[in-house]
Amino acid sequence: SIDAAISETGAVKAMLLNSRAPRALRGQTHEIEKRLRDLKLRLSGDSEREKMGAPGELSVLERLRPVVSGVLFSAYGPTPNLENSLAIAEQNFAGVQQELEQILKTELPALRAELDQAGVPWTPAR
Repeated sequence: SIDAAISETGAVKAMLLNSRAPRALRGQTHEIEKRLRDLKLRLSGDSEREKMGAPGELSVLERLRPVVSGVLFSAYGPTPNLENSLAIAEQNFAGVQQELEQILKTELPALRAELDQAGVPWTPAR
């Protein structure tokens, strides 16, 4: 999951602060964590932005909420606006899913291997 991967990269970053591992690993770990946090925002939204009512791009979840309630509480069925919102959510989710799979299946395992090769002590999920 995104949260587990963010926790893992956080633990790795903390371990790298006291390690003699190459600095490039710190940057690489930070970049992966940054991208994971961005994916989480694109998927779930920014609760602080929502509280303030600030404008911004809607997350996948924010696009799906009205679709679900509109379909559940209507005898008419989905309106064209709801169908449009669903289509946008599906498109946005596909982009998030593709990037997340790239990180979880390729980049994170490669980082783990580099950490092991550099002799960085074990961290959770490694």
